[in-house]
Amino acid sequence: MEKDIQEKVCKALKSSECVFFDLSSLVICVIDESFNIIGKSKKFSSFFGHHSINLDNSFFGKDGDNIIKRLIEQFEKKINTISLVFTKRLNHEFRHILLISDLVKVDENFYRFCVFQDLSNIYQQNEKLKYLSFHDELTGLYNRNYFENEIKKYSDGRMDPIGVFVFDVDGMKLINDSLGHHAGDKALQGIAKILRKAFRKSDIVCRVGGDEFAILIPHANINLMENLIQRIKSVYLDLKDRISVPLYFSMGYSVGNAREEEFESIFKRADISMYSNKFSKRNESYEKILKSIQ
Repeated sequence: MEKDIQEKVCKALKSSECVFFDLSSLVICVIDESFNIIGKSKKFSSFFGHHSINLDNSFFGKDGDNIIKRLIEQFEKKINTISLVFTKRLNHEFRHILLISDLVKVDENFYRFCVFQDLSNIYQQNEKLKYLSFHDELTGLYNRNYFENEIKKYSDGRMDPIGVFVFDVDGMKLINDSLGHHAGDKALQGIAKILRKAFRKSDIVCRVGGDEFAILIPHANINLMENLIQRIKSVYLDLKDRISVPLYFSMGYSVGNAREEEFESIFKRADISMYSNKFSKRNESYEKILKSIQ
């Protein structure tokens, strides 16, 4: 009986995949109005890893209630085709699965021809692209794109006063020319490690340029910024010997209110402060780098 219904559903759909059910490379099944499985491909059993007799709430996992509701709605409203995505744990990992359900009438009864497709790789690729769109690939820190997006959020003043730190690696050209760009990358990764450890989770730590880093500090004040400077120096002393290349940097900061001035003005003051720090010790940094690489 079930085989006969299966064949009639296939004929109604004119589906070659359905006609050769056992040979199909697709994850497919046919279910009746009570969600009992009338027929299924071998791929269905191997993919889901069990011999289900019906598609109930437990089959669809945490999304079960919503999916069953949609499938019931398909029957009641006689919707030809619906598609939805659900998440199901298979082989100890969560998979994103697309379900396409076609409604078919056979001998005055309605059945669903269901095709399942694993979208997990697509979801993973999208997540990776999303991550890379807001992160610097070399250091793992947020990138300039993320930094600029955060600035827009801060512009309404809800994070006032805003603190901004700007960092710049000293002697980057000298390191690249003398030790190679691989060493330059190590220096950038080194300062990223220091900044990640020195700042709080609520602070936005970004690589905004080649050797330039910027940090947004919500609800800042001068005392907080000075305390952070001491913490940065402490972390630097703790980690510098574990970094395989000579690493020195300049830094500056500013504090301001987005309600009272443009963010660019706050950032510019921090940038000027950083360059002032760099200028005051430019010879010292170069001498230390030269001594390290000789």
